[in-house]
Amino acid sequence: MRETIIEWAMGAYQFIGPIAVGALALDVALVLLALIVRPWRAGIGVLVMFSSYLFGLTLWLLSCAITFGTFGWFGLIVGLFLFGIGVFPMALWGAFMRLELPPLGWFLLGMFAVLWIARFVALGLIASGSRDKG
Repeated sequence: MRETIIEWAMGAYQFIGPIAVGALALDVALVLLALIVRPWRAGIGVLVMFSSYLFGLTLWLLSCAITFGTFGWFGLIVGLFLFGIGVFPMALWGAFMRLELPPLGWFLLGMFAVLWIARFVALGLIASGSRDKG
């Protein structure tokens, strides 16, 4: 059962991961376009905000697999009871301390940074676009 859950989470991550990388590349291109075409900023900001949720799902799936693989049911349930986002800190702890795989931990932190940078850029674009209209 444990292997099945880990395989499912990793399979979903492997499916969504390349889509998230493509969305990141598209976001970069769209943000550069928004610097040139001011009327499109709000719309591009909304698209970047949507892609940030895709980044969050990707991070959550990988964190779930790492947490469950490292700590089992106890760690997964504790992580899920912390508003569903507790699997990320548990996965960080598992990657750095239990598995002793710092590159995996740094990858998780990088994904976390991309998620929040995308959200702040999106909010800035939406605010800039709405300021230009009104």
